[in-house]
Amino acid sequence: MQQSVDDLSRIVSEETQECSDQVQEFASDCFREFVANGEETIPDEICAMLLRRIHEVFEVGDERKNALSALDRIRNRVAAQSVQNTLQTERDRQSLILMHEEGRDVLDLVRRQGRGVVYFGSSRSKPGESRYERTRELAREMFQLLGCTTWSGAGPGDMDASVRGAKEAGGRIAGVKIHLEKHQSEHEQEVSPVFDTGEVVECEYFVPRKLGLVDAAMRENESDRTGVIVMPGGYGTMDEAFEFTVLKQLKKLGTKYDVPVVLMNYSGEYDGIEVFIDRAVKDGRISEEERNLFHICRSNQEVLDYFADFYKISAEQRTYHERLCDLDEGDDEEQ
Repeated sequence: MQQSVDDLSRIVSEETQECSDQVQEFASDCFREFVANGEETIPDEICAMLLRRIHEVFEVGDERKNALSALDRIRNRVAAQSVQNTLQTERDRQSLILMHEEGRDVLDLVRRQGRGVVYFGSSRSKPGESRYERTRELAREMFQLLGCTTWSGAGPGDMDASVRGAKEAGGRIAGVKIHLEKHQSEHEQEVSPVFDTGEVVECEYFVPRKLGLVDAAMRENESDRTGVIVMPGGYGTMDEAFEFTVLKQLKKLGTKYDVPVVLMNYSGEYDGIEVFIDRAVKDGRISEEERNLFHICRSNQEVLDYFADFYKISAEQRTYHERLCDLDEGDDEEQ
């Protein structure tokens, strides 16, 4: 099996460093000559060349013995490296196959369930807490306003609240779950029980999951109603929110129709993001136009009004005002 020149050069150097200067220089010269002649870096051929040259250059004695011992060590290192390379190549091949299969599955799910509003948020909110219930309320009202599929990461917390709220209103739901064990995440092992068979795909890799959730928010036609709503969350939520925003910034979303993206700044939880953006605009790292890649809202009514305006929904269809509870973090008893 062919190996890189750098790998083989390192092995030859490391396994002759305890030998005499003559042996080290000999090994280095032989390797450079082999590479300079345009030979393929095939380990067996290099070792055979070294063995032949050892017998040509060194008389019987300690120098030949040391050189042959170094060659044995080089052979063993090269063989072990070759096995590792073969195993890594197979792992990479299997990973690519699995990612391809998962990508196919999530795109099939998008086609079956339809595009719509994608919710990102914390996995740590619980039913009964205002931070969970406000997401549930928002998704319920958003479905009644837009009538499109509700998408989430299919885990607990806000992910569960969004699809639960939409389903309570009779909406279609779908999700793409990343598979996690307990040692990877304390909160996200299980798929939300709200989903029925055929409504969720579970992935081992983040790439197809992100592909599916981005595709779920695309607008193929001007009449399509989709969007992204980012609830307060942690690192994962920020990763997904900024990744989607960067795709909008670089015009890599794959659609010519604008997709509304909303950051839900309940109780000032994203004030720091606003400060960061203001500073980045002031310093010229973000343009004034790029500031508007997403919209910041502070209440469910505000985001529903924003989507209603964005999609030019008539006043008669905006029936959510009378049902909203204006939940806030301060409503939780423990706070």
